Amino acid sequence: MKINDIDVSVIQKAQNSCPQISVIIRCKNESKSIAKCIEAILNQRVNAQFEIIIIDSGSTDDTVKIAQKYNVTIYSIPSSQFQFGSSINLGIELAQTEYCVFVSAHAIPANSKWLSSLVKPMQEDKNIAGTFGRQLYHINSDFIQKRCIDETFGKKQKLYTVSSGSFKQNLKNISFSNASSCVRRDIALKIKFSDVIASEDREWAYRVMKKGYKILYVSDSLIYHVHNETPDQWYKRIYINSLALHQFAGIKINWVEMAPLAFWKIFKDMKYCKDNNISVDNTVIKKSIKYEYLYALAHYKGSHK
Repeated sequence: MKINDIDVSVIQKAQNSCPQISVIIRCKNESKSIAKCIEAILNQRVNAQFEIIIIDSGSTDDTVKIAQKYNVTIYSIPSSQFQFGSSINLGIELAQTEYCVFVSAHAIPANSKWLSSLVKPMQEDKNIAGTFGRQLYHINSDFIQKRCIDETFGKKQKLYTVSSGSFKQNLKNISFSNASSCVRRDIALKIKFSDVIASEDREWAYRVMKKGYKILYVSDSLIYHVHNETPDQWYKRIYINSLALHQFAGIKINWVEMAPLAFWKIFKDMKYCKDNNISVDNTVIKKSIKYEYLYALAHYKGSHK
């Protein structure tokens, strides 16, 4: 079948009776984590029936085979047709429930309250278009990943709104992550996600808040979602996000800003290590310099593409 110009194949249908919540997992080649993710979701304590929908985009490993062991619905789409925004829109179309929860296949709910904590605020306030949860790092994560996670996802709940200005003017007030999120289906059907190269979640949050809706950061909805990235992976992720912010928001840095940006990040790395009793040796210093130089370079090049 074809939905929103995407070829969709049904691999498996779950046996569910009138679910009120849909948990949607988009994946490709996630055989190492898909079972842990599904089992953590099935162990959620929530006062509502929920379904699990998996949208696989051309896995060549055992991802689909592993997922078929569980009572989940599995759809397949060609990898050539995958885009961040349209795949989310597809999940919302397939869900047919009021609350659509998105979670990355390599992100693992940290406790049995992850799902209920995301959905409950939306049940209580119809003007909340989306919620997103707090991301945690694993104990073996490196200091750069730990600092980034702690900076981005704090311990306090926060309600986001924006003023009448541009995305760039509201940048500090726009935060949303589909690694662990819930969106209200009726709103998402009217205000669809865009097929930008990255940051489709923040771009969508900006547009719904411009319409008068609210985004809520739920700090007690906990999920493990960390990558210990190689320098190449780190550079590529920063580059793509910078490119996206430049394309849809006009955000740009010049070469004069590169050095201060890198030094500021290195300073924050060192302070984080000191505050968290992490030994600062030559290896730590060299890694910080290398990664934060790449961070600044990726931001510069991405915003000039």
